[in-house]
Amino acid sequence: MQNKIGIHTKCITEQIHNLKIGVICVRYGIGAANSDLPIGTAHFLEHLICSTENRQLYGNLTAMTKRDETIYYLLTPQYKLTDTFNALNTKKTLDFSEDMIERERTIIIREIEQFQLQPRNLILEQLQAALFPNHGYGHSILGNKSQVKKISNSDLKRGLSYYSYPETIVLVGPWEHGQIIQAMGTAGLVVQHRKESHLSFPVILGRGKIHFSEVLRDTPFVGGGWVLPGEKSTNPFAFRVMRYIWEGRIRRCFPSKHFKLRLNQYHYAGVLTLESIEKGSKLSDLETILLELRRPISKNEYCEGVDKTTLEIMRQKENLISRSELLLSCFRYEMPSWEELQLHQQIINKHLYMDIGVYGSSIDSTCSTYTIEKNYLLPQLVDSTNENRKNNGDQCYKPLDKPPSSEILLSNFKIKNSSQSNRYWTVASSPLTERYHVLFRLPCLYFSRLLQPKDLPFSILQKGVLENVRYEGWDTLFQVAFTSNEEMQEVLHTATSTMVPIQRQSYINTSEYYMQNIELELKWRILEAIRPIVEKSVNASLKLNGLSIILPENSSITTVELDRWFEKTDKEEINGSYVKLVNGAVIGARFNGAAVICPLPYKSLASLIIQEAAFGVGKRSFLSLENLTRSKGLSYRIVQSLCRIGNEIFIFWGIQCPPKLTNTFYETVKEWLISLRMSVKDVELWFRDIWTPFSPNKHKSILQLLRDMDRMGYYALPDESPDALLDNYLRQMLENKMIEVSFRKF
Repeated sequence: MQNKIGIHTKCITEQIHNLKIGVICVRYGIGAANSDLPIGTAHFLEHLICSTENRQLYGNLTAMTKRDETIYYLLTPQYKLTDTFNALNTKKTLDFSEDMIERERTIIIREIEQFQLQPRNLILEQLQAALFPNHGYGHSILGNKSQVKKISNSDLKRGLSYYSYPETIVLVGPWEHGQIIQAMGTAGLVVQHRKESHLSFPVILGRGKIHFSEVLRDTPFVGGGWVLPGEKSTNPFAFRVMRYIWEGRIRRCFPSKHFKLRLNQYHYAGVLTLESIEKGSKLSDLETILLELRRPISKNEYCEGVDKTTLEIMRQKENLISRSELLLSCFRYEMPSWEELQLHQQIINKHLYMDIGVYGSSIDSTCSTYTIEKNYLLPQLVDSTNENRKNNGDQCYKPLDKPPSSEILLSNFKIKNSSQSNRYWTVASSPLTERYHVLFRLPCLYFSRLLQPKDLPFSILQKGVLENVRYEGWDTLFQVAFTSNEEMQEVLHTATSTMVPIQRQSYINTSEYYMQNIELELKWRILEAIRPIVEKSVNASLKLNGLSIILPENSSITTVELDRWFEKTDKEEINGSYVKLVNGAVIGARFNGAAVICPLPYKSLASLIIQEAAFGVGKRSFLSLENLTRSKGLSYRIVQSLCRIGNEIFIFWGIQCPPKLTNTFYETVKEWLISLRMSVKDVELWFRDIWTPFSPNKHKSILQLLRDMDRMGYYALPDESPDALLDNYLRQMLENKMIEVSFRKF
């Protein structure tokens, strides 16, 4: 391991006017592939740095451990730039106690248990290890339980040496370039030496057939992986375009077998995997797909792939964190031409053959043919000295920014809700988007199930793109984006007729959709347990409870149509009762866990304060439910949701945990609610500062702004302030009988 002299921290900046918050993205050269450290060490360090104690220091801190690197994201108020850079001086700030290390070790083991609930995750790790034998890219990012238990304090201290100085810092926000450089200089983060990993191009790769039967038991699985060139020798935009083209070809080739394509790139290599768990899938299907992928890319396919990649980039720019990721990975490159993409494909095609990949089937018991090939050489698709790439010696890169806007951010922010019913609408604008976003809130009380993406009317999807589907209790929230005001207005004119016609689907069993991940399954199973008692509708057409709209900066919208809809439907109300869930009920699931369902006293902004405090983003003096749950070693993640049935409102929290810890979680929720009541003034002040509707120009993403504005319209009383008698609200919650349920694995 060498500490290379003369390699310095790089800085990439982008200024966005009219925001009062920004993101600092910091990349350190320590990842899961580092073979100088035990497997799982990089991820362990990420946990320690993002622990409860350090969140108090850094504020709103999130992170991600990758194969080559660990990346941290700090959402920072405009006026705290220098303070944040001082906090990034890890030599002064990082200090891990024995108790902290053991607590995080327990949390990581819980995270591994959740990860292993999905057989697909285990298979992909097995493929990864088989593709890269004797190389760090074959390592698991999390590690397994036994590996995590063996990580010592001295291992963690050795890992901290990679945190001496960051490799790259990306800043996206309201700051000028000169202001950033000055703040970095004050903190000593400019022109510093950094310790580099000794990873290199893998030259020993796995080949042939392996067995998955022990991992998947009776689950049908067919899959394979192939090694491709990495980030250091490719144009990342070319891979994005090809991914969309390849996905389209796979769907057309096997419309019913649902083969999934995964395309990951690391610094020195990349991985393409294909997999299916559909009955009838076989190994020969992989050969057919590879043949399809090698087919020359047509001009029409290229144009379609570029359009989808452009849309993906627009989405990334609508979130400060993903916007910084885009700058970190792609700012040196431009979209490839058709001819350039064809050259990329010609070189990649040489690696897309069955016999030079690793593949297998859980239902095929024939002999393994797995071997190891040495002295393998991956091609470089982009010359690292290409003049189109910026020189590595540059200290700072500054993309061109837009001139300051003459408009004030969110000058057209409006919210209107009714004291007589649940109807509402909200409108706001943002400098983070070039598109027009609409969120439709649809109550599913009479539909007997939550809605899925396929249920959205085709007439809406003809004009816009479905961006997100979320669930809040028995409400389904569809977020649709439009490229023009005219398209949005045309859809709104139809939607504000108060009825949204739902596509009549042939399928009835929807449980598989709600079991994609633990969070969705946990929510779905709780809702199934308190299913509304209503008459099922054959030809369902749902009334619209509300609309929330986000416009590009300097855009406007007339609210006349919205007001008309509001007046027409103001007196219409949806009522219904629900199944009275018995305290102590046991719900079957794919996991063990616990949940607490708490009736709320009445419609109030206080319910939103409690929901936000459960995660407690940013700096605060009170304990969040997530931190309290982690500190007790119960679970790495919590799931929560508000649920409204007629005029009754609930909030529930749930976790995955061993059966022996269910009672501990019930007590933890009560303990947390009591602690909130003891810190009620601090909580209200914190909420006033972080809640987006009170300060819209502090939003970090379009999704956050849209979500918070929508909740404000639906759950809060008209003209309600943050001083919402939170203490009295919490007192009534604690006096009410909470419903405690447990989940038992099938």
